[in-house]
Amino acid sequence: MTQTPDVYWHAHRRIMRHRSQVPIWAAVFPQQSLRTFLEEMWDGLMIIADDQVAYVNDQLCEMLGYSRAELTGMPGGMFPVEWPGLRVLFDALRADSDREIPSGDLEFEIVRKDGVRRWVFARYAIHCEDDDCRMAFVVMTDITERREAMEEREQLIRDLSTFAQTVAHGLKSPLTLVRASAEVLAVEGPVAPGSEFYPYLDTILRGEQVMRNMIQELLLLAGVSNQQVETRPLAMDSIVRSALERLAIMTRDYGAVVSVTANLPTALGYAPWIEEVWVNYISNAIKYGGTPPRLHLGATVKASGWVHFWVRDNGIGLTEEEQSQLFRPFKRLTQKAVSGEGLGLSIVAQILERLGGRVTLRALLEGGNEFGFVLPNA
Repeated sequence: MTQTPDVYWHAHRRIMRHRSQVPIWAAVFPQQSLRTFLEEMWDGLMIIADDQVAYVNDQLCEMLGYSRAELTGMPGGMFPVEWPGLRVLFDALRADSDREIPSGDLEFEIVRKDGVRRWVFARYAIHCEDDDCRMAFVVMTDITERREAMEEREQLIRDLSTFAQTVAHGLKSPLTLVRASAEVLAVEGPVAPGSEFYPYLDTILRGEQVMRNMIQELLLLAGVSNQQVETRPLAMDSIVRSALERLAIMTRDYGAVVSVTANLPTALGYAPWIEEVWVNYISNAIKYGGTPPRLHLGATVKASGWVHFWVRDNGIGLTEEEQSQLFRPFKRLTQKAVSGEGLGLSIVAQILERLGGRVTLRALLEGGNEFGFVLPNA
């Protein structure tokens, strides 16, 4: 069993020998220089011997609101009822005393003597001599402000997610009306193909499609972080067709040539999210591909029980440095001047992480890149 320095064991023996003769904190560390060091620590220190508080420094007294005499004078380790956290601490100490390395950490809530609730983070190490584990050293840090900041941050994320979903859903209905009206005019109205006004109508339809894609990504970004989904076998052929339909205008504008392997294998995932993965990969391959862009979509079934789906393009092969940066938020290629917010691939990485998969990226020997993702085989 791992041993802590002998000075701690000697301190324990001094506690036993001098308990009735001198204050117990003085028996633990009789050297004035060592006591001074402990008192000047930024964190609170508690030493527990035989299930009782043997020593506390001034910082811990200030943190808990009790005097040293109150903390070390409690018989049998009986703490105030407001301290359920210290019961948790003692239970952890007892459980960890049987481990090969008897140490650990935990967070718990306390109530100070003045009634103020605080959160503390405690790291502890248990000293054992052979099989005798009676002494524990606990360092406590007040983390109340940090926890409050984290809770505020989590609440802000939830509020932003709710706001994004509200805005996105609110925009869907008017955009649907815009598209429906424009399509009617394009087929039956005075601005049908050939009319001098048709290019303006075409611009409306293109803009509507761009906004629809942005709304879809906004909803996705809001949902990936907190939405609970159930993975199911995916009809990947159908998902890819839907993604290509959403990118039909972009494909036509760039003159992209897209081929898809027939009968893509089935994998486990969540269809709406995986469709967004395909949309992001395909749109990036079109924007950053060659002239014209040539894409091939396919999949490889791995013997390990995973399926690797990929999009191969004929663009400029990415360097290792570019590959390492690309899935971070607001990072995008600078090889071409194209529009975009740089969030798409970051969302892709989050999706695959939530679904228990992963993203892949490699430069092809024949030129171009392969953007992929791995999911469990269904």
